[in-house]
Amino acid sequence: MNTLNFIAHLVTLPGAYIHTFWERIFANMLNITVTDAHFLTKDANAGHIRHNKADVGKLILYSLLTEVVCLITGVPLFAFGYAMLGHFGVVPREGGLLLFIPAVIALYIGTSLLANLYPSRQDARAIWRGVAQSKSAAVKLFGYPLAAVLNFGAFCESIGLATLGLLGYLAVYFLIYVFEKV
Repeated sequence: MNTLNFIAHLVTLPGAYIHTFWERIFANMLNITVTDAHFLTKDANAGHIRHNKADVGKLILYSLLTEVVCLITGVPLFAFGYAMLGHFGVVPREGGLLLFIPAVIALYIGTSLLANLYPSRQDARAIWRGVAQSKSAAVKLFGYPLAAVLNFGAFCESIGLATLGLLGYLAVYFLIYVFEKV
């Protein structure tokens, strides 16, 4: 793991842990044997589990289910915090503290979930190899585009680009919002 990825996982720690929790749940549901879990070590992904090899169908389902659950929980939290802070102008003064704190927490957890959507690069590569080795034309037809998206997302996440992109977007939005109010 490079330093930027490690820092990105530290910044988005709730999302990394929640993502890992769902990976573990879905691995157990799909009978994928989990061999080890690594949290916040410099030589392993923060918030990723290691598992035995599985067939491509299980790996795709495992990755997609984890991604969908993180999306389903991350988007509403992000949207709530974003709407409360950005559009409704909730601030920590004038009695707005009771709404401000939950909005900031929701925005932070939603952002961290959205920054940790994709599988690890190892899982994404295993999905690509599994699609390439499949004899089924349907698996190749639907699997290659999906594997390409998962590989691209995993690459962006592995270099910290997903976290930087989300945080950069929020920073620009709120700077524009603040200067618009001045």
